[in-house]
Amino acid sequence: MADPFDFEIYFFGLICIHGKDPSRNADGRKKVRAMLLDDSEHTPSIYLGSETRNDLKRKSHVIFQLLPEDEADRLDSFDKFAPHLRDLTKDPTKLDLNAACVDIKLPAGRLVTVDRYNSRAQYKFGDVVVPRDTECVSRLTMLNVKTFAPEVRVLFTTKDSVHHDEPVSSSGFVLLTNAERDKADGDFKKHSKATDHDASYLADLHEPGDPRCRDPIQNPPDIKAVHLPTVLTIIETHPVFEHPECSNTQWP
Repeated sequence: MADPFDFEIYFFGLICIHGKDPSRNADGRKKVRAMLLDDSEHTPSIYLGSETRNDLKRKSHVIFQLLPEDEADRLDSFDKFAPHLRDLTKDPTKLDLNAACVDIKLPAGRLVTVDRYNSRAQYKFGDVVVPRDTECVSRLTMLNVKTFAPEVRVLFTTKDSVHHDEPVSSSGFVLLTNAERDKADGDFKKHSKATDHDASYLADLHEPGDPRCRDPIQNPPDIKAVHLPTVLTIIETHPVFEHPECSNTQWP
């Protein structure tokens, strides 16, 4: 039998990737959906390969067809570098499954971090630092999907309400972004939009005195992130490319 294709789905910006249980004590190992959170200063967009960006209709859906259906597994690099909103919110905050967003149902695959910010970040409630395994933060996450189908169909609606059903090679990639259009200083507090409480329940982000991040990203050898160089050339044009405030987050 031929080897499967490695289809790569990348995520950049104000996006929460979460499991099916919105409670604080949920098991976070599996993820089912990505929310491109609705915000007036952010533009949700999709790239099919390195082609022209398509800006998405707010509060719409992105659907992947011809890919295996199941929950996505969170691997160690995703768990370590993508901030957990449960840890960064005060009790009794929960995930809001009805949050305004572009809704993306995840196919079965493995979630990893493939690029991190050069700057470290600390999250604090007042003067108390929230403990994490690292002070480095993911800039770009990826869902690796194994498939024997040579083509993926991607369904989405653009901001002018045009519906698309587009083919993408299963050896290719899709990039989903939700980045600020103009400013170069993202606001981490906007991640509260994924929860049922306002920004006062969310920790503050601070950059420590020595901002350099040194922790390496380690993934299984068969997760090659083949299209990472191309994706980086796309997202490095965004004004928030260097700012950890605009990382993806996860629930729980």
